[in-house]
Amino acid sequence: DESVTQSATNPISTSTVSIRTT
Repeated sequence: DESVTQSATNPISTSTVSIRTT
C-alpha cells in the first residue's frame, strides 16, 4: 500500500518503487 501511495504522490518515482518492490 505504501508504494501505491508514493506512486500517487510521485508518478515519476513509480518506476523506481516498482523496481524496489520487485
